[in-house]
Amino acid sequence: MDKYKGMRKIRQIEEKVGLPIEIFLEQEYNQNRKSTHEIGKEVGVGGITIHRWMRKFGIQPRSVIDANRVGHNLDLIDDHLTQEEEQVIRGSILGDGGLYNRSSITSYFAEGHGLKQEQYLRWKANKLVRLQPRFSYPISKKTGKTECRIDTSSFRSLGILRKEFYTDKKHVTRDSLNKLTLLGIAIWYQDDAHKVQYGGVRLMTCDFSIEEHNAIIQYFKEVWNVNCKIEYTAEYKNGKRYPYIKFLAAEAEKLIDLIAPYIEGSMLYKIANRGRYAKI
Repeated sequence: MDKYKGMRKIRQIEEKVGLPIEIFLEQEYNQNRKSTHEIGKEVGVGGITIHRWMRKFGIQPRSVIDANRVGHNLDLIDDHLTQEEEQVIRGSILGDGGLYNRSSITSYFAEGHGLKQEQYLRWKANKLVRLQPRFSYPISKKTGKTECRIDTSSFRSLGILRKEFYTDKKHVTRDSLNKLTLLGIAIWYQDDAHKVQYGGVRLMTCDFSIEEHNAIIQYFKEVWNVNCKIEYTAEYKNGKRYPYIKFLAAEAEKLIDLIAPYIEGSMLYKIANRGRYAKI
């Protein structure tokens, strides 16, 4: 919101509520104990805009303890994701999800799947419930079929995370890989892994460079003692074959042993017929 649009919007709000904006914000935030998102929804602007206006008029945000006590946890999301939220998003960025700019400082998370994976997507949405995921069912431009999609609200914390993974395109570094827990790896696996012949697993990482593939290989070896290698797609696309990560059978079993507790029920087929999971 630019300076002049912001001033015009403030005047509109003042006319609507019958109070100067600073008094209205003080009253709603400190006396009525509303969150910035609730106030923004009431007057038709985002929570980030309310935060900015509060700073402008010297209204101090609630402390973490106070925000938790009064139940306005949405005030905290702009500055802090829970570990589970962060891992779901980190794993999804490496897989099928993405972070998209809403403004120069905020981003939202979005991901789409075919209807057969709706249960899996709803499992993710439940873990991201504080981020206010919304479901839609658009027609896929690639397949022409209906898909299931979630889009969250926009937050500063997601904007910060986006800068770690995106420049002109999505990328992965050893530093970002080191921040993954087994939940994050399990999310990545469920998004992008496919079983192949003789018990192996293929992790579709075709969008990453060879240098990034080498970083992934080194990460799995050094952090989890799981070996993998680069292979290339048999099919040509745009005149070339694309790299992916391949885990041979014994290494795939080691990886699955690590991430199995974090696999969502409808995705168990991706670890079926592997060692101790042969009966799944």
